[in-house]
Amino acid sequence: MKAYILLLAIAFAINTNANYSFNSIIEQTKDRKLTNEEVEQRGINLKVNDVIRNLKKGDIRSYARSPIYETVNGFKWKLINVKTGKSIAIEVNKDFKIISRSK
Repeated sequence: MKAYILLLAIAFAINTNANYSFNSIIEQTKDRKLTNEEVEQRGINLKVNDVIRNLKKGDIRSYARSPIYETVNGFKWKLINVKTGKSIAIEVNKDFKIISRSK
């Protein structure tokens, strides 16, 4: 009986540690929303505007931008053309080279 209880306690401890490490891995891969102060301080706003200018020929003022998220690979955000209502999701690497763009 003692061996059975000991085995159960060990199995419970292993399961608890596995859940903890799995949750910590998930937390590390989450995207982090940057604050406005952080965007301005790091100069990300200017680089994002350059990417937007290179994407579309037109007035940059006709686009609304979502908050910028920092990912493992770089940064991502969404644009909405306020005149047409079309949205674009953009993801760039740390050097602000486009990784993916959806229409």
